[in-house]
Amino acid sequence: MAENTLVIFTADQGLCAGHHGMWGMGDHARPLHAYEEAIRVPMIWRHPSHIKAGSVVGERTCNYDFFPSLLDYLEMPHPSQPQLPGRSYAPALCGEQLDWNGTIFHEFENLRLVRGDRWKYVWRFPSGPDELYDMQNDPGEGHNRAKDVECAEIVRESRARIEAFLISTQIRSTTCGAGVALKQDD
Repeated sequence: MAENTLVIFTADQGLCAGHHGMWGMGDHARPLHAYEEAIRVPMIWRHPSHIKAGSVVGERTCNYDFFPSLLDYLEMPHPSQPQLPGRSYAPALCGEQLDWNGTIFHEFENLRLVRGDRWKYVWRFPSGPDELYDMQNDPGEGHNRAKDVECAEIVRESRARIEAFLISTQIRSTTCGAGVALKQDD
């Protein structure tokens, strides 16, 4: 039975334990924050008959990716409506390579973020403060570049990516957090 039982250990978010002067989860702290320590989610999949012990999936994933991955791993169909917002990393659990771009989206309360290999943008609305970090040169998130003139285009592009993600995945209550309307084509 132990060989054929899937066990998943996870959480809904990470935890700051004094990192950046914060304690707790990002959505329970004030001010709200999305530091790496808070958005990195612990996750262990155990299924000895299918997943090699000690294997590690190195790609950056997010909570949106969990349900599609679970459904694919269990070979269950995805619901037709609503469209699931995440991508499946199920093949990686069995040792296959993924075509994965490393971009994640994260949200809670009035905070949304997009995180890629280089840039991490945190959008708080309606009035900020927003954050932009160069994760290659500032992995400790110590220098917020959201107001730097030379980063204005990165901020615009990042905000547009968040809006497009929310709309394309049908996460569209017609508001984005605290009453900020998203543009919709339909």
